[in-house]
Amino acid sequence: MTLTAYLIQRFLLALAGVLGGMFVLQFLIGIELHLSSYGDLKFSPLEIIGLTLLKAPESIYVFLPSIVAFAALWTSLRLASTSEMPVIRTFGKSGFSTLAVPALVATVIGIVAVTAVNPVISAMSKKHRDLVFRDSGDGTQIFIQEDGLIWLRQVIDNQQTVIRSSNTTGGRLFEDVHVFMFDSVGQPTKRIHSLTGELVEDTRNREDVSRSASARFGQDPVPGLCLKDLRVWNHLAEKGMVGAPPIRVAAECLATRLTPEQIRESLDQPNTVSFWKLLSMIDRLEEAGFSSAKHRFHLQSELAKPLLLASMVLLGGTLALRQNRFVNLPLNVTLTFVVILAAVILGNLAQFLGEREDIPVALAAWLPPLIVSLVSLGGLLYLEDG
Repeated sequence: MTLTAYLIQRFLLALAGVLGGMFVLQFLIGIELHLSSYGDLKFSPLEIIGLTLLKAPESIYVFLPSIVAFAALWTSLRLASTSEMPVIRTFGKSGFSTLAVPALVATVIGIVAVTAVNPVISAMSKKHRDLVFRDSGDGTQIFIQEDGLIWLRQVIDNQQTVIRSSNTTGGRLFEDVHVFMFDSVGQPTKRIHSLTGELVEDTRNREDVSRSASARFGQDPVPGLCLKDLRVWNHLAEKGMVGAPPIRVAAECLATRLTPEQIRESLDQPNTVSFWKLLSMIDRLEEAGFSSAKHRFHLQSELAKPLLLASMVLLGGTLALRQNRFVNLPLNVTLTFVVILAAVILGNLAQFLGEREDIPVALAAWLPPLIVSLVSLGGLLYLEDG
């Protein structure tokens, strides 16, 4: 029991060291990326630091399998270089049982990361996205609320336009559309309600598009959100008139920069969705006519993460396990780095194929951990002393 506690302590210390180094590296890289990407949006230095701190945990979470692999490699090297590994083997403890301790710890870390850390990181990523969208040039923001309502926001000529819909088909057709318009100081100027709406690529040849909307963008063609049988409340004209009736309009097209592709891309961000909400999010996407492949792969990969972390620990600690002196150490460490890199590339390839649905999503998510586990166990059995 004392030896097990000692191995857990050494692994956790190594993991803390690798996590600390990775956080500093991601923070420095994030500062540079935020300055180059959002420096023209008038963010203050403190806001840039805040955005970086919101984004850094997500990057660390993505690299968590590699981090635990390097922590296991570090632990094995320390045990070997201090001649503790030969002593452990003298007392009859095999290499597999030695690595099984940090592997079990990594499994527990994976379960905690998926169930508790993932929701926190998702909330931070969503906050980061909202802050960037708020001060971005086009101000376009799309999200789905808890009750299933679809909200779209855009800024046109310093005028906020918020669109709410109860349902959408493929990001092109909308049902029960409510449009709220505000001026530059946040005062409401107009409210529109329509039973149906459609995003069209060009409104120039439509009779229901206004000239001002076309001239506003100065581009060719002019996209727009076309509504039919709508009611319009003009708050500027009806100021002081309580309960003023709406104006009936047969059809109207609102100029917009939104496209169905942009809506799909904005919704395809599973990193901003908590693990506990992924299933409901998948159902809502499929009901709305969107592809849920990315979210389904993300869900399966989160479920497979504990197994992946345990297998990466075995992989990271296998090749350095028998080194009690620095004989052939550079070669083994280099080989370990190459194998870890190959595992990461395999995972990225499986993700690409799974999100494109070229292979089943569950297979794409679970195949890399299974392959890494088999390779690690095979290496352990090969290096064991019979």
